[in-house]
Amino acid sequence: YQKRRIYKQMVSGVKLNKLSKEEKEEIRSYYEEHLGNAVNPRWHQYYYSINGCFTPKYVPLGLYYADILPLMNDRSVTKAYADKNFTERLFPDVLQPKSIVKNINGFYYEGMKVISEERALNICSNLSDAIIKQAVESAQGKSVIRFSSVQGKTDSDNCSVKELFKKYKKNFIVQQAVIQHPELSRLNPTSLNTVRLTTFRRENEVVVLTSLLRMGRKGSKVDNVSVGGVFCEIENSGKLKSPAYGINPTGVYEENDFGLKYDGVVVPLFQQIVDEAKSMHMTLPYTRIIGWDFTVNDNNEVVLIELNLHSPGVYQLIGPALGNYTDEILEMVRQSKK
Repeated sequence: YQKRRIYKQMVSGVKLNKLSKEEKEEIRSYYEEHLGNAVNPRWHQYYYSINGCFTPKYVPLGLYYADILPLMNDRSVTKAYADKNFTERLFPDVLQPKSIVKNINGFYYEGMKVISEERALNICSNLSDAIIKQAVESAQGKSVIRFSSVQGKTDSDNCSVKELFKKYKKNFIVQQAVIQHPELSRLNPTSLNTVRLTTFRRENEVVVLTSLLRMGRKGSKVDNVSVGGVFCEIENSGKLKSPAYGINPTGVYEENDFGLKYDGVVVPLFQQIVDEAKSMHMTLPYTRIIGWDFTVNDNNEVVLIELNLHSPGVYQLIGPALGNYTDEILEMVRQSKK
């Protein structure tokens, strides 16, 4: 993210408005006070140009990924935490999508029972509605395929289950697809629309940094913004706050592709989602910043989809990535460099 080409990719097609001398000075002053050095204000300019909201507290992506996350999350431990094949073992009492087959380091499992590849193929040969995705470093939704199968043939590019497995090589998981709550489905029925909470562990409490709902566009099977999805801020009441934003391509939207206005739509069981994320975060002491993906199913139950530790994502078009704790976290980075 520090490289010029990544920045150019992000700002492609965006009309950048110039920051005033006063705004640049406010950014410089803020970061020198809390971080100990100035930062390049180009990311401030990028977010401000799209959402029209200026604040010196936007966090440059290079700083977030190169300094903040490595300080907050012990990578030697979080790599194991982030493996989706082990999420149900980390949180056995939390409702999650039912796992069908797992591939861990090339070995196949049914639950945690070792099985042969032949058995794994047989289990997946007749599935009515399933998801396959990478279990480690899942490429921002690009690896997620929703499929059905009949006698070993899938409806994904008409390939066989065996060919589908070969695409993933190893470290993947096949799960039963979740049928989402009708209120979430009307935002986009073809994708599983998820609540993304980013939480921060302080001393003996967990707080929410940002909360948003990610939604796929019409016809899309995934909600990830990197592949065309949009996201909208969730207020503490559980209501969506317009507008929704997209970054690939860049866009600002007051309503979805079906004419439904985002503003005021209520995310079901939002407070329960927040409570569960905070409770689970307290059990993972090596990770201080976590991105959680939740949904609510058609039985009105909260479902944990996955947790993101290496790259929780930065959705700063709805506000600073570190929320109300920007000063505190920047001070922690500053102290760590002394």
